[in-house]
Amino acid sequence: MPLAITATGGRRTRGRRMPAQLAKPLSPHCYNKIYFFSLEDYLIAAKAFDEMEKRENRINNQQNYNYSKPKCAACIGVVKMFTADKCSLDELREAMRILERDKSSEAREAIKTINKWAMEVNVYF
Repeated sequence: MPLAITATGGRRTRGRRMPAQLAKPLSPHCYNKIYFFSLEDYLIAAKAFDEMEKRENRINNQQNYNYSKPKCAACIGVVKMFTADKCSLDELREAMRILERDKSSEAREAIKTINKWAMEVNVYF
């Protein structure tokens, strides 16, 4: 069963609430391709997808967006973990740096939404 990124059900988690735009479940193949998601090691998964994308781009000498969606999903998972107080602000910052290097439209939308949420709950990157 694929994991779904869901909001906190309306209850507050230490004053932080997950953005509603990020609460939509993403495609199941993004979650099941790598086992890190079941362990909730989203930051490790984001780093792994980022590194795989870099290596493939060096080999092919062209931009490849095969890893954009899973990398984006992993970074959103870090936000999910942050709202549940299971990761630190430094880990959230690192995930945002990974997401900002991605040039896909999904990543741009996620960045806008996360930044809007961060301003609402007074989280500064």
